Amino acid sequence: MRTNQTFSISFFIRKKKSKPDHSLIYTRITVNGKSKEISLKRVLPTSKWNQAAGKMQGTGMDSQRINKKFDDTDDTKAKIYQSYEDLIREGHTLTAEVIKSRYLGSD
Repeated sequence: MRTNQTFSISFFIRKKKSKPDHSLIYTRITVNGKSKEISLKRVLPTSKWNQAAGKMQGTGMDSQRINKKFDDTDDTKAKIYQSYEDLIREGHTLTAEVIKSRYLGSD
């Protein structure tokens, strides 16, 4: 089945206003150029974030634990992809908001 829709998931950080040396991690779901963001409620030192890779730098336990959240085969990214696939199977009109709601369990 061919589709004309675009779909992507990316991870990024936003500096905390109260502590500019620490950042919150977010994921952005984009469908057909329209996006929604979800806070992952994880904090990390801003200097440890690799924006190009969309992951935390380093090989320590903290880096591995946080980066595991971004892998295709594990937690966040896999659950968002699963929500996307479920919605396609169910015949829903796909939007970033609908995928976000399914991922958060509020649909």
